[in-house]
Amino acid sequence: MFDLRKLALCICLTALIAPAASAAEFGFFGADVRGGVVVPNDWDTGFLVGASVNIGEIVDGLYLFPAINYSQAEDDVDLIFGDFTFEVTSLSIGAEVRYFLNGDPTGWYFGGGPYLHFLERDVVIGRSRVGTVDGEEVGLMGVAGYQLGSTGTGPLLEARYSVVTGYDTVQVLAGYSF
Repeated sequence: MFDLRKLALCICLTALIAPAASAAEFGFFGADVRGGVVVPNDWDTGFLVGASVNIGEIVDGLYLFPAINYSQAEDDVDLIFGDFTFEVTSLSIGAEVRYFLNGDPTGWYFGGGPYLHFLERDVVIGRSRVGTVDGEEVGLMGVAGYQLGSTGTGPLLEARYSVVTGYDTVQVLAGYSF
């Protein structure tokens, strides 16, 4: 069941990120798509795909990016009485700020922000799902990357760290901004 308290917490955290939002001019200033490897703590490697939109500069060099990500990972466990696979999928929606060292959306950047994760954890024996746990969790995501290109468009490389209960991940991604 969807928990409105967690959504309200995520919205409040997002509002804290951009205290100067009333002075900023927001609009559509580009978007990026990315994909890559996700390495959860205590899990096997999985994948992540995501997209974000640059909606404007808050203060010099600090930009606001609402984003959506989808990731999936699994862990195979060999037990005496059989093999189990634990699978986890996450759809995360949030907003992050990115500080670009050049002052415009090119070159090196770092930042982060709050995300609301819709998690599904499954236990699979053979080809049968024997249990599923769904839930929402509020988490934080940190990001560091490099935007190639001179106008905020072109290839990008990112490293991310996501903190969410039971699914902390390191992410290594490549993408494209347009």
